[in-house]
Amino acid sequence: MSNECLRIDELVGRYELEPSLTDVYVEGKDAAVYRWFFQAKGMRDVKVYPIDSVAIHDKILAKYGLNKESNQHKVIALSEELRNEFKGDELRVRCVVDADYDRHLGRIRNNVFLEYTDYTSIEMYFFSKPALDKFIGIVLKGLPVTSSFLIKNMAQVLQRVFLIRLSNEKLQWGMSFQKSGKLKKYFKWTKKKIEFKESKFIKNYLLKNGRAKQRAEFDCVMKACTKQLAADVRHNIRGHDFSWALFHLAKKIMKEVGFSRWEAMESALVGCVEMAFVENEHLFRKLSKLYNIQKGRINN
Repeated sequence: MSNECLRIDELVGRYELEPSLTDVYVEGKDAAVYRWFFQAKGMRDVKVYPIDSVAIHDKILAKYGLNKESNQHKVIALSEELRNEFKGDELRVRCVVDADYDRHLGRIRNNVFLEYTDYTSIEMYFFSKPALDKFIGIVLKGLPVTSSFLIKNMAQVLQRVFLIRLSNEKLQWGMSFQKSGKLKKYFKWTKKKIEFKESKFIKNYLLKNGRAKQRAEFDCVMKACTKQLAADVRHNIRGHDFSWALFHLAKKIMKEVGFSRWEAMESALVGCVEMAFVENEHLFRKLSKLYNIQKGRINN
């Protein structure tokens, strides 16, 4: 496929003519992980494209009740259009999105062309001791705290942040979250623990969005969401929040972290990917089976 954005009807025409094409569409930066996976497995015929390579009209997004500002929603819209045109066994094209809040909100779509990450996002595949040990040892060149400390303390705090975000989604209030620069004033990082001034944050969050008088309703929804959290914390933490917190913690307890922005650290974290971190996860096993990687050919 060229670098030019193609319309969905052009893609449909392409797949009608060449149904054996093995294309995977993803949200954006995560394309590098999927490309690496297929190449490492020897399946170089599988092509991975970020969704900005496809021109998706606002009317198509509106048809499915999707947000034009969301790359996740654009990938979902493409999968729905493919479902309208093809049967599941006619194509080996797949659209992969971060699960985000969708499992918690019952928004997982039953669509053969659509796959979800096993956890909230691609970054959460690295919220594990082996992945963090590698990142801390090689990229950060050591930390005065262990990966076990990081996982335990970040899980406690970041699940609370996730609950605040999830409650907003549940209520459909559309509140804007604090920008990362302002968010850090509600956190305190030490070598012993990570603290989050939750009550103060919620108060200011609601006040900023004109919902201060609805604090009781917000607290009630947040309490209900707490009871629905998954046992595996990787379903209950936003990937970007994980990267953001890791960056600020490292900056607080180290003289030099080697990164000026948390986004750069996130890219380095994902760059520490190993096959052992992903190949046994459901999504990657499903993609492997679909493209029959072991035999090096598509399974017709």
